[in-house]
Amino acid sequence: LLRGALFVATEAVRQLPEAHVCEQVCDRVQKVVATRRSPPYSTSMGGRDGERGVVARLRERCRRHSDEDEDFGCIFTLEPLLQAFHQGLIALLCGHTGWIMALACYCTSDGLPQLVSAGADKVVRVWRGMEEGHEPLSTFEGHTDHVRTLVAYQLASSRGTWRIASGSSDGTVRVWDPEKAESLVVLRSHTDWVRSLAAFVAADGSTRLASAGNDCVVKIWSIEGDRFEELRTLCGHGRMVMKLASYSIDGAPRLISGAADRAIRIWDPDQEGPALRVLEAHRHWVTALAVLERASCWPLLASGGADANLFVWDPEVGGEPLRSYVGHKDWISELVFYLALDGSRRLASASADRTVRIWDADHAGSPLALIEGHGHCIRSIVAFDGTSGGPVLASGSDDRTIRLW
Repeated sequence: LLRGALFVATEAVRQLPEAHVCEQVCDRVQKVVATRRSPPYSTSMGGRDGERGVVARLRERCRRHSDEDEDFGCIFTLEPLLQAFHQGLIALLCGHTGWIMALACYCTSDGLPQLVSAGADKVVRVWRGMEEGHEPLSTFEGHTDHVRTLVAYQLASSRGTWRIASGSSDGTVRVWDPEKAESLVVLRSHTDWVRSLAAFVAADGSTRLASAGNDCVVKIWSIEGDRFEELRTLCGHGRMVMKLASYSIDGAPRLISGAADRAIRIWDPDQEGPALRVLEAHRHWVTALAVLERASCWPLLASGGADANLFVWDPEVGGEPLRSYVGHKDWISELVFYLALDGSRRLASASADRTVRIWDADHAGSPLALIEGHGHCIRSIVAFDGTSGGPVLASGSDDRTIRLW
């Protein structure tokens, strides 16, 4: 297996510039091994003891043969994949043929999580039994360009009935029925790429959808069953809107937008007019937003940017960030809050530096954990409760894999 993977990888990069050979060999070996281990899609890594045993055997074989077989020594380019075993890699999900640019997650009526993924191959995939490395449950086709954002929401009129909305560089938002695997609605109001979507509950209890992108505006849609109506357009950003998020205060919704103009704007999406507040601290594009709603007090807002800075704010007060976190070496692509097994709040950040970092959401400081293993930029991350009861993180990358940690 390893000899075959190495041969394919080295032959594939033989004519690349010398400076790029090591990186490309490492990347391609990981992809070939993942594919050969799990034809045609995915694999579960089993228990932690099994992982350590596999790693130990691979390393011992490399050491034993490297002296007598010069080519075999190059197997050490598998080191990032081997490290991933040690860091708690649960499963590798393979199947996308392009960058994975968006992830979303929801729970069905039986309580089992389902993962949704999309990206540069223009398709949306729904996964079930991810921790066991199962193949995709269904695949949706219809977009004509990169799918950049996903959101899953429940119908207000039928709790437990889910819909998936996807936004694309083709300028459209498509709404899908995950049970029937069919497209229900195509929204064509945007004049450029759709970069972000958010679903929220209005003050009257109805479901709303917000969409934003390169045309610098945020559009609010009403949802009645599977019928959509554009309610209003929120204007204020001077450059493309990169991310959306939402929260509620005493039943009143708030919508958050982060943009390439380096500003974060807080809106009342039920009203026309300018933003309620503008938060400014980033020195470059705002590329990631996440909200932690707390029962006893106002929510926390986390923001990440192309400046590699990560801030936590009180979005109802505004002003300066409450705290900042430093560690990433490249732009931050996605953020997610989750609860650890002991009930403490955690913040996970994904970055183009190929790492996921875990932070204490309530106190500034160094990362609690550093997760490595992806071969390229990580563009998306979500958290859900695993079958064992503990939190699971899913990360999607330009290396075309989804990894569960």
